[in-house]
Amino acid sequence: MSITHPKRLLLRTQLLRWLLYPLLLLLALDSAIGFVLADRFSRDAYDKALIEIAHELSLQVRTNDAGIYLDLPEVARRLLLQDPQDKIFFELSSKSGEVISGQALPKPNHPPLVVRGNIEIYDSHVNGDEVRIVQLPKREPDGSILRVAETYVKRKEMARDIITIVVLPQILLIILVGILVRLGVTKGLLPLKNLQRSIALRSHRDRSPLDESTVPGEVIPLVTSINALLQRLDDVLVSQSRFIADAAHQLKTPVSALNAYVELLARSKSPSERESIILQLNRAVERMSRLVSQLLVLAENDITQTRPIELQKINLNDLVLDISTSWVPQALKNNIDLGFEACAHPVHVYGDLNRLQDLFDNLIDNAIRYSPPKGRVTIRILAAPLPTVTISDDARMILEDEKKLIFERFHRLLGIGDGSGLGLAIAKEIAVAHQATISIQPDHIDGKGNVFSIVFPADASTNGK
Repeated sequence: MSITHPKRLLLRTQLLRWLLYPLLLLLALDSAIGFVLADRFSRDAYDKALIEIAHELSLQVRTNDAGIYLDLPEVARRLLLQDPQDKIFFELSSKSGEVISGQALPKPNHPPLVVRGNIEIYDSHVNGDEVRIVQLPKREPDGSILRVAETYVKRKEMARDIITIVVLPQILLIILVGILVRLGVTKGLLPLKNLQRSIALRSHRDRSPLDESTVPGEVIPLVTSINALLQRLDDVLVSQSRFIADAAHQLKTPVSALNAYVELLARSKSPSERESIILQLNRAVERMSRLVSQLLVLAENDITQTRPIELQKINLNDLVLDISTSWVPQALKNNIDLGFEACAHPVHVYGDLNRLQDLFDNLIDNAIRYSPPKGRVTIRILAAPLPTVTISDDARMILEDEKKLIFERFHRLLGIGDGSGLGLAIAKEIAVAHQATISIQPDHIDGKGNVFSIVFPADASTNGK
């Protein structure tokens, strides 16, 4: 079954958009501003020329007995009013509005677009052509008015030429910049591509850290986080591998013993012999059950090392009393005097209830298991100077050299019992997870046995509150 992922923009595409879109926006804005300026420049330039033509024509206006007329020779008419590109019109009208000379031009029906001194300039249409009209002020004393109009051909061509000259290089520059930006972004993202390729080609067994020297500075935090994740993953997988190896090794012996007892039971014909084998078989099953329970606790400890434990406020007096009470039947069975001495006031710590129960269960189990018949096991709760639980026993005194190894997994004291070597290792790992310290000292009260002490940190207690 194939899994389809939603399409997402590539980082390269996003970077190109963020870089090129503003450039294109600036180009559009610059083009608009350039067009407005070019149009204004062309209008101003040709407005001045049109005003000059109007002034030249006004100089040719004469007055006689017959009235006002325009004295404009043909040569002057061609020189002033003919243009290879534009059409030029003029109108000389009397005070009453009668056209004296030229062609009737439309009167302005709105305020003039431009006023230069007392000269008005406005746009209109003549014979369907858009024109620019310049109107000179009334002549005195006859009150005649002269208007000159010119089409927009040269103006538009000039504006277009200016736009081309200004905008075209900018368009070419934008294209060049776009190519360079694309190349730069592609090259800048190449280390990420190489990083992705190196991760994709990795074996699932390769948990070594990624090389941070070949990635950009902005990516180093990401690579550091990935390396930290790889380290945590490696710790978990190493713990799992170690647990599987330890479990296989430890379960091999009791399983072999069970098989041997079952075979003996099948061959035995004597009722007394079968009863003895069944008793040994029950003991082997009990040992195997305890071993499996400790292996499960060990596995759970390995898991909790990779994540924070959930803490809650716990009264050591109540917790340890309940645990000690549950061990009374086993103590009676082993003929052990099990005692409990609570503190005079509540002793609170913050911890994981189930984990602390596993810790004290293993210590009390060891104390009862290895103390001789008629021995004593005493559990005490102390509040000062720090919250402390002590468990004293009458077992064989542990030597100094052995104290360094007693908390290692699967370490067993020579010649003592048939334990799995996990109880003290479990106790220490749980204590470390709670930032507590566990130690072992000789029992100075009666001169025999050992005292195990679990001291919790001061900032984890709220004693007497």
